[in-house]
Amino acid sequence: MPKPHCFTLAASVRAHWFGLLLMLTLWLMSAQAQAAPRLSLADLPTGLLGKFTTWTQEDTDRLTLGQAQQRYQAGYFRPGPTAALNFGLDAHPVWVRLALVNPAPGPQIYRLDLGPIWTDQLAVYLVQNGHLLQTWQGGDELPGAQGVLPGLGVGWTSVLPAGEFELWIHAQSHDPLQITLQLHTPEQLDQAQMRVHYAYGALYGFLLALAVYNLTLVVGLRQQRFLFYSLYLLCFIGANISYTGHGLVWLWPDQPGVQRYVILVLMVLYGVTGLLFASAFLELPQRLPKVQRGLHVYALLALLGMTGCVVANSHLAATWLAFAFVSSFSVLMLALGAYSLRVGLVAGRCFFAAMVAGLLGSSVTTLAVAGWMAFTPVNFHAVEIGVLLEATLLVLALAQQFRQDQSKRLQAEFMAQHDALTGLYNRRAFFELSKSSWALAQRSGRPLSVMMLDIDHFKHINDQYGHGVGDQMLVGISQLLSSSCRAGDVLARWGGEEFMVLLPETALGDAYLLAERIRQTVADTANWPPASPSACTVSMGVAQYGAEPHLEALIERADVHLYQAKRNGRNQVVAG
Repeated sequence: MPKPHCFTLAASVRAHWFGLLLMLTLWLMSAQAQAAPRLSLADLPTGLLGKFTTWTQEDTDRLTLGQAQQRYQAGYFRPGPTAALNFGLDAHPVWVRLALVNPAPGPQIYRLDLGPIWTDQLAVYLVQNGHLLQTWQGGDELPGAQGVLPGLGVGWTSVLPAGEFELWIHAQSHDPLQITLQLHTPEQLDQAQMRVHYAYGALYGFLLALAVYNLTLVVGLRQQRFLFYSLYLLCFIGANISYTGHGLVWLWPDQPGVQRYVILVLMVLYGVTGLLFASAFLELPQRLPKVQRGLHVYALLALLGMTGCVVANSHLAATWLAFAFVSSFSVLMLALGAYSLRVGLVAGRCFFAAMVAGLLGSSVTTLAVAGWMAFTPVNFHAVEIGVLLEATLLVLALAQQFRQDQSKRLQAEFMAQHDALTGLYNRRAFFELSKSSWALAQRSGRPLSVMMLDIDHFKHINDQYGHGVGDQMLVGISQLLSSSCRAGDVLARWGGEEFMVLLPETALGDAYLLAERIRQTVADTANWPPASPSACTVSMGVAQYGAEPHLEALIERADVHLYQAKRNGRNQVVAG
């Protein structure tokens, strides 16, 4: 039976060659997966070097350098997919390999920037020809702020040998884990630091100026929205100082426990003060009291939750809480901005635009840091750009709201002192404005007179022609009196159809002549005012200051003369 045997042999040969082909394919794929170009220090690409690395993540046990090298040889390392390697929140520890060559005849000094300053633990191993030349350790879990340059990140300055060598980096963190490798010469580092100093100096100077300015408004105006806006800006500055490394280097370099939580705490405080500011700015206690109480409860829960995480020393829980709260805070602020547009607030457009800018900036940075978006320098600094736009727009919104408040206050003050129909002073304002002239007349004996005017048969005019005609008469008389009085005289609508004029430095005779001239002008007008279908006359009483103890007594005397004019037949002036 040869055919079955030949068939079996042929199948076996085919299976053998298929297995060899499969193994060769897997080997080539493995070699390709772990292959990464060896970079030359003489021709380094600009920017981040993540695409020129290979990396792997630990499972459970911590790997030594030797074990990591074995895993690399076994093909477990993968090529870097992006310029910045981003592993997200609470990622497993990472090993990264970067192959380099120094073509110069001697060693060269370079700074290796590794990543954000909040990385818990970092270790760098310089290996050449299988020999470990140097080791460095850093991270914010270690005291001393080792290798931290504010605004640039954490890194290691070293003398790199001539020839081919490798950098092995081990990183772990409960915070968002990013590896942002970059090599700088000393000259490039100086230029980068100068740019950072100028940029953050401008950022902090601008925001601090706004915060201080609004604090001064709090002292002068005692309005909560300016206080909460200042705290909102200060919390952002504090959070920014914390996660850029300025705080770690300047304020708490030997307190890793502070660094572990300060960023997360300030993120929550930033969101809480933002909600308090929005609540005060939009006047939610008056407009939407239930929403305002809900926001306050939400903010309080976030504060209590963060406090509990810090007390329990739960770094991972605090990280998730901070990022979740800031993300939801951005959405809530945008919703409040949309509400400001819907209700037609004067500053609603600026407020909404500010919330959009802030949301875009904080969302991009949060997503990039959390590992849900590509981690690039622009994405990382998007929150700062957004806050600058937001702060500028909110200042405009506050200015608009302040002008509106001032306008309402001035209008309220005007209405408190003026008659709504004629625009003349009311009785209360008359007494306030007459105090100085009355006091002068009492002290020095200077002449002072008062003149009271009443429209004759005003009730009959209202009954016959309507209150519209009566109002026209009141306005017309007020205009005549205003044009007839001097700048120092005090003119007021006394009530109903009565008007009062205080005439400083005016004796009785001159006051009588003025009153008679006004009376005659009204009487000579066939229709008063011209649009009215009715004629009009007035009766007037005039009195000069004598020995009255107070202004009210002089006014009572003028009132007596007015009623004497009424009893005498109206359309006349009685003085005495």
